[in-house]
Amino acid sequence: MRIACADIGTNSARLLIADVGESFGLNELAHIHRTIRLGEGVDAHGAISDAAMDRLVQALSEFSKLADNYGVSRTVIAGTSASRDARKDLAKSVHARTGLHYEILSGTDEADWSFRGALSAISDLEECAITCDIGGGSTEFTLGQPGKRILSRCSLDVGSVRIVERFLKNQPPSRQDIERARDFVRQELAACDWLNASKAPLVGASDTHRILLRLSGRSSQVLTRHDVDTWMDRLLGMTRKEVKLLDRSQLTGRDDIFPAAVLICRESMVHIGCDALTVSERGLVHGLALRELSRLKESRVCMTNLRS
Repeated sequence: MRIACADIGTNSARLLIADVGESFGLNELAHIHRTIRLGEGVDAHGAISDAAMDRLVQALSEFSKLADNYGVSRTVIAGTSASRDARKDLAKSVHARTGLHYEILSGTDEADWSFRGALSAISDLEECAITCDIGGGSTEFTLGQPGKRILSRCSLDVGSVRIVERFLKNQPPSRQDIERARDFVRQELAACDWLNASKAPLVGASDTHRILLRLSGRSSQVLTRHDVDTWMDRLLGMTRKEVKLLDRSQLTGRDDIFPAAVLICRESMVHIGCDALTVSERGLVHGLALRELSRLKESRVCMTNLRS
């Protein structure tokens, strides 16, 4: 089955087009990213602005055309943190303007499918692992066994857009603002008391982790705490222009929020007590594709049972 899956986050919209099948799993055909800042002002006002809605519709129109060009048989569009915060009539508004079904994932579902997507790209994990998915509006942590059951998860309203809008409006920010942001992140992380008790290896499932790995010049998929500490201190002293110039292809549209995302990454590693993490090339959008594959398998099992 050829599918198109879209992950609509607080800052970014991502589209994956892939073939999924019981014999080969997931075969990626196309993967694109657009910055739409859907969550602009949502933390303060609890509503999607008209301008942000227009950006969402424009991205979905582009995604829909690309899906048609690839001849997909099923399209899945899922909104996350900003969509949850502004839930009222959002799905109806999207359908009215695009004709597309717009699913709003719960924090639990986002954590679960981010975990499954991220670990599908890592073959050498046998025991439990924790995935960390840093977003614009929320951050998800999930503890589970690869390919098996999920043991614990939490979705925290800690995201890079949210932190910038609350604490880090100036760039570079003042030392006082940085401390306020850190205190907020630490307070929220404390709600996940199982995180620093599991002793499981950490897997980075977000673009923040992937960009940090790229900036650090690592030849492996391992990102160290020293890397993260070094980049956090450096980024928090930069202007937006200086951040963007580090990597235009990856940081355009993220130049104002990337330092905050790295701060979340650093505080998460400190809270969990790990000196390094493994960066996955896959994340939530791949998890959504795998969800559709599992549904395909279930429907075939049901049809087999009915025939018998």
